[in-house]
Amino acid sequence: MEKKQTRLTQINQGISAAEQQTLQIEEETRNTLLIQQGLSALLTHTLDWNSSASDDILKRPFQYLAETANAHQFMRQIDDCFQIIRQQGLPSPPEGRLLQEAVQLQEMLPAYKNIWAQSKQQISQVEEVIDRLDTVEQQRQAVEHALQNTRNLLARFPSQIDQAQIVLQKQQVVTQTFENAMTLLRACKPESLASIFQQFLDHEVTAQLAARGPLNSLDKEKILPRELLAAGSLDTSIEFINIWNVANTLIQKRSKKSIIEVDAYRQASSKFSSLKEAFTEHWKNLPAFTNGLILEKYASPSQQEVHYDPLIKRIEQNISIIVQFRMRSLDASGNIFQNYNKHQIQKLLLETRALFFATDESIKHALTSIQTSNATCTTTTAHNFSAALNHWLTQKLQEATVAQQATLHKKELMEGERQQLRQSLANEEAHLTRLLQTRTRYENLLTDAFHQLGQSAGISEALRQIAQQNASSVTVPLTHTATTQHRGEFIPAYRLCCQQ
Repeated sequence: MEKKQTRLTQINQGISAAEQQTLQIEEETRNTLLIQQGLSALLTHTLDWNSSASDDILKRPFQYLAETANAHQFMRQIDDCFQIIRQQGLPSPPEGRLLQEAVQLQEMLPAYKNIWAQSKQQISQVEEVIDRLDTVEQQRQAVEHALQNTRNLLARFPSQIDQAQIVLQKQQVVTQTFENAMTLLRACKPESLASIFQQFLDHEVTAQLAARGPLNSLDKEKILPRELLAAGSLDTSIEFINIWNVANTLIQKRSKKSIIEVDAYRQASSKFSSLKEAFTEHWKNLPAFTNGLILEKYASPSQQEVHYDPLIKRIEQNISIIVQFRMRSLDASGNIFQNYNKHQIQKLLLETRALFFATDESIKHALTSIQTSNATCTTTTAHNFSAALNHWLTQKLQEATVAQQATLHKKELMEGERQQLRQSLANEEAHLTRLLQTRTRYENLLTDAFHQLGQSAGISEALRQIAQQNASSVTVPLTHTATTQHRGEFIPAYRLCCQQ
């Protein structure tokens, strides 16, 4: 019985618990229904906010949201929305209940999005114009840098071309000088120069025989024409001097030798005259031997001429024999001893007479030989000197012509390059003008874009002020540098506001 009573108590408790659970479920169902009705009224915008029942309708949905979500975060987000709306100058819903504000924000969100889309489009347009301006500015800076380089290059050309012209003119003078010298050398015969050398040599020999002293040198300043001297002065090497020194050395050597030969000739002539007088005296004093002698005419030998020195020595020997003969064979009265060989004496006299003829001819031939050697030396030296000068002038004229052509070619290249640079400068200046025109057009577009952005409702007040300030400042005429500096100052601030 007791067990049954316990079981009954448990059953009753179970039934009571089930009834309470059922009541709780029914309550939750009613609350859920009320929450659904409230949320549905919020979402379908059928709630009458002015009705006194609106508080009861919103009470359970608000409690539900507070229990299932972070109420503080939800309220803070609602405040953030209002703050953003106020910062951007948009019309905000009237303050009221929290859910009412959320619903009103949700209702105005499409309008906000439309305004924000328009603002974003205007900002994009501003950014696009700024980017294009930056591109144009970079191109302008590059072109101005190229222009400056071109101007710097052009600035160096006048002095370089003038210097090349000066060098060219000097080279033309040099070439003309060598041409004049070559023309004169071809017109002048070497014989004329040989005659001058001959006169110098004869004068030098005569002067040295009269009074010995240092030999003089050929004076090219007095001998050579001024055209040749002018060409020689342009020779940076010593080739011209060497050519002249060779000729001078040869003439001096021949002068020395000619002096020795003429001196020997004079001494021989003097001795020959003395011996001739002595022989003539002996001939007269020996009539016993000379009378009846057949004096044959002297014939010059066909073989090579014998030098007068050995002939004079033989004459001296023969006269010495004749003197000795006279001293031994004559008595005090001058009569000849009877035992002397008359035929031997006659033969010696005839031989000596023939030697005098031969010696006289040899001495004359020696003088002619000296004169011939002098003429040969001066003629050969003059021809060699003219040939050396001709070779030297030909070489120098060729070198001067090549140098002149090289300078002329260099000058023409510089003038052509300068003309190309001038054309490049004109093209770059035209390009710069187009870039400046393009920049002006973009600056006008930027002014319009800033003006429109400044009137837009979907931007912050700070961005609006920057847009309005720049819209007014861009319209003020500025120099290229000032414009670039101005954009460099406001664009970072503008973009910072856009990010915010």
